[in-house]
Amino acid sequence: MYKATLERLAYYNLERHSLIDRAPKIDAIKVIEDICGLNAQGALNYNLSLWARVEGLDTQFIRDSMRDKTLLRSWFMRNTVHIMTTRQAFVARLALRESLVQEWNRWTVKTGSKESPDSWTVHYGEVLAALDEGPLSMSELLDRYSPASEHPRRTLSRTVREMSLKGLVCNAEPRGSWYHDTEQTYADVKRWVLGMTETDKNRAQISLMTDYLLAYGPATVQDYAYWTGMKVSAAREVLRGLEPELAVVETSGQRGKLYVPRESLRDLDHAEATPLVRLLPKFDALVMGHRDKTRFMDEATRKRVFLPTAEVSATVLVDGRVEGVWRIKKDGAAWNLSVELFKRLDEEHMDLLGSEIQSMKEFTGFEIREEVSTAYATCLL
Repeated sequence: MYKATLERLAYYNLERHSLIDRAPKIDAIKVIEDICGLNAQGALNYNLSLWARVEGLDTQFIRDSMRDKTLLRSWFMRNTVHIMTTRQAFVARLALRESLVQEWNRWTVKTGSKESPDSWTVHYGEVLAALDEGPLSMSELLDRYSPASEHPRRTLSRTVREMSLKGLVCNAEPRGSWYHDTEQTYADVKRWVLGMTETDKNRAQISLMTDYLLAYGPATVQDYAYWTGMKVSAAREVLRGLEPELAVVETSGQRGKLYVPRESLRDLDHAEATPLVRLLPKFDALVMGHRDKTRFMDEATRKRVFLPTAEVSATVLVDGRVEGVWRIKKDGAAWNLSVELFKRLDEEHMDLLGSEIQSMKEFTGFEIREEVSTAYATCLL
């Protein structure tokens, strides 16, 4: 059995996420695939997630890549919106469809949103017919088809989401600025992405778990179930088919069997601590990757990041640990950036933080007024 410290596990993940050294812009699509997609709760968030990992990124890159169908946005892991490479999106859809649709049906029936799992299938044909000529916003879709319902817009919105989980509909290019999606549009998957066909479900499940363990391993089966939204029992079934290709890693401070592809052991062995500071946005992929957050934060920090409102704070990553949170808010023509550190940083790390803020200014083009505070002091960089 391979043994490693939690710090080594963290730095292995940081390396896989291009958070130690940013990747060149030419590898931006590869970075998105390496981390199994960007959480897409908010345009500013997903753009900053990629900025944290890619050098020389421009603000139109993700939108351009969605327009040329290199990237696809839809509901995937945990029944939340992600942006994935189109290839990996089709793998994830096939791998997770059964689990996510089953949970979706359980929730919608339990809450009384629909009477039975098939209640909304009567709308599918009308939705696809409305999308026959191209992508539409929800308002445009509602103009063409209004379901017979007490709340037509809500029923249509949830039907589109259900169809997305089943691989019938996906998001097309959003409307609005690069940092704020004012309106989503939706498309018939078969018309939006030509030439993509389904593969074998078992192969897709093995492929997605392998990709996950390359990016987030060593990880437990519970971590994978948390990340995907699958039941632990279903995740164990997938693991059984992949187990011969995996190594088990033991570490102090974290319980459970930690798995990683055998091919990754050399990279894990060479993972080295290095001084770094990164500003990760809300719902960043790294923070959302494990059920057990121990390698990146202690319990007190976790409570300051994962809030009772279901919000996930933007975080300050210092040498592989979350050591603060931050917020950015538009204020007239400028933006106010507030950084709250949980501990005092030394001069080297304060310089790294200053460089990271400067990089954010250059990427966004925003006029940013920053304030950095700790338990001891407040300062303007």
